[in-house]
Amino acid sequence: MVRPSPRRWRGAQHATMRHSRILVVALIPIGDTLFATPVLRALRQGFPQAHITAVTSTSNRDILEGNPDLDALLAQPTRQYFDLALVRDLWRGLREVGFDLGISLNPFLTPVFRLLTRTARWLALPLPPWWWLVSHRRGPWGATHAVTHYLRTLEPLGLTADDPTPRVYPSPEERRWARAVFAHRGVRETDFVLAVHPGGEGWRGRKRWTPEGFARVAQELARRYRGVVLLVGGRAERDLTEDIAARLDCPRLNLAGETSLRQTAALLERATLFVGNDSSPLHLAAAVGTPVVGIYGPSNPEQFAPRSPRAAMVRSGRPCAPCFHFVGTQAVWDRPWRFTAPCMAEITPERVIMAAVALLSRSGTQHRSA
Repeated sequence: MVRPSPRRWRGAQHATMRHSRILVVALIPIGDTLFATPVLRALRQGFPQAHITAVTSTSNRDILEGNPDLDALLAQPTRQYFDLALVRDLWRGLREVGFDLGISLNPFLTPVFRLLTRTARWLALPLPPWWWLVSHRRGPWGATHAVTHYLRTLEPLGLTADDPTPRVYPSPEERRWARAVFAHRGVRETDFVLAVHPGGEGWRGRKRWTPEGFARVAQELARRYRGVVLLVGGRAERDLTEDIAARLDCPRLNLAGETSLRQTAALLERATLFVGNDSSPLHLAAAVGTPVVGIYGPSNPEQFAPRSPRAAMVRSGRPCAPCFHFVGTQAVWDRPWRFTAPCMAEITPERVIMAAVALLSRSGTQHRSA
């Protein structure tokens, strides 16, 4: 197991201390924000009386909204780090509280938040020694899931999560809204609903599988299980989902660009099966308990696969894959600066369909095949 240097972990005495006000810096990508929710659960279990505040980006706020392990949530526009007025407002808000423990899940921002707050003690996501110079891709660090990496931040406190499964919490109102959306479109409670997300912004879209592949998989699974295809995604992905919808000869519902992250989570909670790229909807679906099939090319499933027993991964067989890893895995000189991601193109629809059918059978899903 790769450990940080002893100097980075100095402070194990925190384990015996009581903390009343805790700040968690979760200014990390959307999927990683989900992976970090077990950290919040572990803090709540370890310090049940503490007031826990998280700082996240505005775009990620929906992931943590309504989380029972949080008492307060602050949102910071990630694309406006250099807006002095916003930074000043954040500084004032944090300084007024006076936290006695800070947990930084973004080690690069730890020095900034040390200056912004009056927090007495800080723990930061530990990185392996000389990570920027020495590659840790083939060692234990590269084979460890992101959830475990984030939980290791709490090791000096002696804390761990009893359940390391990432969670998101749609509200009762959002669940009612999702049921109403399906009912309005004629989708019954017993219908097979296949949710599909063909998009993803990561690596400028290089983690995306082909539209033709998604259309083939959706058509075949909808035919086999007599189901409805639900297409989800952001506004920028609307053209992509419309392209796929036009290829389908089955009932379909395209809601890409029409829902928030929390509304999307409520819709995915109702879905029978989810198929998509390594992007936030895949992890949202797993977090609400829906069986998922993830399509992985450049990203490392050992580190970024959904933490769910109802998940199946379809991976590229190219020797260069994966080439996208968790921070600290690759040295600066070892990173592929020219990303082409040819690995996605070689994944066939037949492999994805087989993985979906096997997962549904293993999950005990009761839907009659055509």
